[in-house]
Amino acid sequence: MSNSDWLEVRTGCRLHFGLMEVCPRSRDCYSGLGLMLTEPSFVVRVAGRVLSGEPVLQAPPQLIARLKKIHGRWQALHSGAGPAKISVPISMPLHHGLGAGTQLACAAMSAFHLLGNAKALSTSTVWTNCQDSLFDTCSAMDERLDWLAKQTGRGLRSAIGLRGFLDGGLILDGGNAAIAKSNFDSATSSQRTFATTSVYLPDSWRVVLILPRNAELVWGSREARLIHSIANQSHEHAATMRKLANEILASISHVPDLESFGGMLAEYMRYAGAMFSRVQGGQYSHPATHKTVAIAQSAGLQGVGQSSWGPTVFGFANSAEQALLAVRELESSSDIVNCEVMIAQPAQHGACFRTGSD
Repeated sequence: MSNSDWLEVRTGCRLHFGLMEVCPRSRDCYSGLGLMLTEPSFVVRVAGRVLSGEPVLQAPPQLIARLKKIHGRWQALHSGAGPAKISVPISMPLHHGLGAGTQLACAAMSAFHLLGNAKALSTSTVWTNCQDSLFDTCSAMDERLDWLAKQTGRGLRSAIGLRGFLDGGLILDGGNAAIAKSNFDSATSSQRTFATTSVYLPDSWRVVLILPRNAELVWGSREARLIHSIANQSHEHAATMRKLANEILASISHVPDLESFGGMLAEYMRYAGAMFSRVQGGQYSHPATHKTVAIAQSAGLQGVGQSSWGPTVFGFANSAEQALLAVRELESSSDIVNCEVMIAQPAQHGACFRTGSD
């Protein structure tokens, strides 16, 4: 590969509809439900190969330290040449409930691996599913998730982002009691087990996202403290949430109906929010989210909620046309200020890559 040749990996974002349980004594610990979207997205580009030394980095400032850490992990796990240059021409915001950290790590590590794959480098500029070149066709999904977790060090609490990176879809994560029962701070990906199921939402459905620009962000040590503060008691609604999650997946597999889907999802998210209401001051982690959710519902969106710890709010529409009408109503509201409002598609596949030459 010459220094003018490049390889890009593109991945979307992850919505998380809420954990079912955080008590380590429960078999449902860290179980959850989430959805992969096509955008916002990351595109990670790698070019050239060097046997040693640090690559040239070109990315938004907030991503530089993360890319250095990911590359350092690559060097610790692998011998041989690595990328001479890493850039991120398209990025999504961190700590907005979109699973950006996991998607960046998965995209970068996959790009590093594909860079040394002669078959991958012979691919044209057409976007190609990463799984087709990263794995043997006979490997099982749990084996692929295990490999990705060990490469990236991600997915210790939730596997939804890992499964979404590989496969897209609406994902039910069966949880990870083994990690929960250990010291989470010292846990490693080798202790992780995987039990995920996925289905694909109708291609015609759309998701409207409302991303506040200056909201307080919940992540890292603060997130860990909030979870730890309620982890000593089992969630009384965990079994109900699991039943709802299974019903949601079953309904999509048979006769998808947005109103029915939205109603079940809203009920699931009410239980998820209730688990954290004592430590976050209500159903949502941000006071303004209550009003944003109500406005999104009045704009005709279904299954409106907060992704993970927020601040991103989302809602579902039957079609691109209906989503556009909702966006216009949201943007005309005097209560939706300093926000980016956008339309995304449910991901029907996992991350993709392409190659080219400058």
